[in-house]
Amino acid sequence: MNALAFRNVTFDVKKINNQIYITSAQLAQALGYAEDRSVSNIYTRNQDEFTDAMSVVINLSTTANLKADTRVFNLRGCHLIAMFAKTPVAKDFRKWALDVLDKELNPQFEVKRYDYQRGRQEIDSLRDWAMSSLEGKNRERVLEHCRESEKVLVRGWTEIDEAKNHLVIAVAMLRRWSLSWGNAAPLQR
Repeated sequence: MNALAFRNVTFDVKKINNQIYITSAQLAQALGYAEDRSVSNIYTRNQDEFTDAMSVVINLSTTANLKADTRVFNLRGCHLIAMFAKTPVAKDFRKWALDVLDKELNPQFEVKRYDYQRGRQEIDSLRDWAMSSLEGKNRERVLEHCRESEKVLVRGWTEIDEAKNHLVIAVAMLRRWSLSWGNAAPLQR
């Protein structure tokens, strides 16, 4: 896994049972608390809402090679702590924690995000090309395929192949028109 960081805090991640855990001290720092015990206090007040997996106490080495019991939270536990936190960054932290959790639970998440962004760029490029190079019904047909592609992308990444099919049809139409008319500018990639 790559380094895990939120804003200016890089976490010293602990892997326990294939789950990411973060120390309460680093969680407090990320949430903008001045004292480490703020997170512990939130946990203590709301302990009944946490499952056993959300927070555990582990024995960690300190800087002086001493061992100390340290409370750590998995990503769900971090998110729950942030739900109770009243700091200015808590809302952003909650979004961040859910994004990281999505990536952990669905390894295809990054690929899909890339596909979405790439699809978005291709739609925009195609629309720009059609607006500058085509007229009338031909322009409208290509723009219709762009709109259909956008709808598919908005519905979700699982349908990315359908969006790609619309783009392939639109690009094929553009290339055919470009070759037959000779007056349309070639599609730029």
